[in-house]
Amino acid sequence: MASTDGSGPAATETGLASRGGGLAPAEGLDASFADVSLNSTLDQTPPSSSRRSTLGDQVSLFSKTYTALFQGIDPSKGQPSFWDQLFLLKVNSQQLASLVDAQSKEKLVKIKEPINVVFAECLRVLEDENQIRAANAMLTLGILMQGIFRKKFDNFGFDVIDVLMGFDKMEESITAFHSAVRHILQSNPTPQLKDFALKLLLITVTATEKAHLNPFVEEMMKHSFFDEIVNMFASKISRETHGFQGVVLLGLLTSCSVKEGETNPYKQSLANITDELALSGIGSVISWIFEEKNSIWAQESVKLRPAGFLSNIGSMLGSMFVSAEEEDDTLVLDLSDSGGALLTLFQTVLLNANFLTVLTHTRVIDAPDKTPSAQSSGEDTNESKNLLSTFLTFASFVFAETPKSQTGQPFAKLCWCILMAITEDQHTNAFLHEDNLNLTATIFKAKMRHRPSCLETLTTEPLVVTLLGLCIEFLSSHLKKNLPIDLYSHCLGVIHRVLCYQKRTQTRLNYPYQGLWAALAGLVKFILKHEQHLDTAEAFGVANQAINICNFLMTYGDTLLSTLGCYDQMFYELIREHATFDALYDLAKRSTFRRDTDADGSVSEASQRLVRDLGNIRSIVNHFCPRIKGWQTANNVTVLTPKQVLAVVQKNYETLNLKLMDNLDQFASYKELEDSSSTFINDVIAESASTYVGTEMMVEVVVVNEAVSA
Repeated sequence: MASTDGSGPAATETGLASRGGGLAPAEGLDASFADVSLNSTLDQTPPSSSRRSTLGDQVSLFSKTYTALFQGIDPSKGQPSFWDQLFLLKVNSQQLASLVDAQSKEKLVKIKEPINVVFAECLRVLEDENQIRAANAMLTLGILMQGIFRKKFDNFGFDVIDVLMGFDKMEESITAFHSAVRHILQSNPTPQLKDFALKLLLITVTATEKAHLNPFVEEMMKHSFFDEIVNMFASKISRETHGFQGVVLLGLLTSCSVKEGETNPYKQSLANITDELALSGIGSVISWIFEEKNSIWAQESVKLRPAGFLSNIGSMLGSMFVSAEEEDDTLVLDLSDSGGALLTLFQTVLLNANFLTVLTHTRVIDAPDKTPSAQSSGEDTNESKNLLSTFLTFASFVFAETPKSQTGQPFAKLCWCILMAITEDQHTNAFLHEDNLNLTATIFKAKMRHRPSCLETLTTEPLVVTLLGLCIEFLSSHLKKNLPIDLYSHCLGVIHRVLCYQKRTQTRLNYPYQGLWAALAGLVKFILKHEQHLDTAEAFGVANQAINICNFLMTYGDTLLSTLGCYDQMFYELIREHATFDALYDLAKRSTFRRDTDADGSVSEASQRLVRDLGNIRSIVNHFCPRIKGWQTANNVTVLTPKQVLAVVQKNYETLNLKLMDNLDQFASYKELEDSSSTFINDVIAESASTYVGTEMMVEVVVVNEAVSA
């Protein structure tokens, strides 16, 4: 591919005539070009012996035509049917893309008139009854638009539009473009034509990172393509063929921000879908995409896994002398091509209550036969998985990628936001806690110094066990200074919502909560160690969430903890980590009186709330620690065992006084906490858009011709 620095083929300087009079031929053009007539090439039926020569002439003609166009020449002068016949020729995708990429932005502005002509002729031919012409016109248009969009003009609203179609004709040209694409989608076209039409829409939607500056998106907001996109999900064949493009378009369009005072029509339409077949189709396609990514990443993770016990020992010893930054055997993931599916899942879960039943469908239905993961891994596509369990696996891979790249952080936040929205729903929570579903849920655990990366599969327990395990794994192995602290806040929000459901329904989950206590204490230690590098108010807010999960279980544990031993174990962990909670109390107490860096009072407010909520933990520590030390002295024991400490705790419950705390089982709905057009959503859109803009629209037109003729 040629570079875009403007070092393209030398162009002959020409004066451009007015549009009405056509474009003047340039000096220095190969004389043989002027003598070549499309009529003479296409209308004659060559004998079989000369067929190869004629095809070579057509390829040469295509090359000369577009080379001339990018030199400012009108090759159609004197040939009224030039474009109709040119679009019957095979499109040399690579050459056309190279010609566009070779032009500098300044050069494109100079030769905008012939580009305007090509754009206008492509639009005219799009609705041609000859589908070969329409397919070639779409391919030409897609390559042309894609190449120009990649130039990153300073002013998309003027420069790009002026080069592509002429600014004075913008409104009518964009309307005609969308009308033609809509006509193709509604006219029961061949799969190839429909694929081209969807790719054209993807190219225009991803042309800019800021959708409200994109006139193509603005037109799509006025005249929605929602029905054309969603209808394809109701057909098994259609969603297998075009489901990926449909899900990406749906995710990007529903997530686009609009001008102040306006509403996004795609959000409104998505919220009102009641067609179960369409919703199930959307869920199936999202699940296929996640399954494909999970399969690829799982295979890559296996390659990184040590071969045996001695390798594990060697890896652990080696990591003692190598910094984390120097390790190059960690799993690196490409998340950008899954952004559209993630956005669609987020918006559908958030907007459409009917879709939550799709999440809990116990099987992934009618998966495509040609899915690469099914072919390469030999997995049973009817394995007992559903969209929710597949998403948990996908999220575990995303979280593993998060500490290594900033581009992965908005994807991780989006995953946590989806999980928060899901765990607010009563029906979905009931499904998560259902026994005997026999669902397969696999969680990826990233490499750490004391362990290699691994895949952990659970099949016999409620799915909520996998969800809690995912949360605890994140809190235990992803404590990094470079991560946004709100990721930990969202993770704790998911845990809190699950516990609130268990309290409300008096569900006792047989779960080893020791890992939760350790993870909460580890998070507090992390905040204490790095509080100078963190936003103090936000850090105190996260610490307060962790403390209130402990307060929640102290207050309501009798309705959800499986045994009294869980209570004892929680008190044991709080006592064992008393130095950590004392240090947090002292830090919060000092920050209460901070004035130099607390102009808005947020730190003071957060610290006062933290001091208050630490009251019960401090009461537990101050109540039991002297009694434990007294028992240790009386029995002349130097080191206490956990069993001895628990015995002292159990004997002294009756004299412990704790304060009742209000609203521990309340939380703000995710819809009230976040706006779906938040910055991180725009980051996911931008990362996803860069992938689709960079994807070449290279298709052999021979294949197109055969598909259209069939």
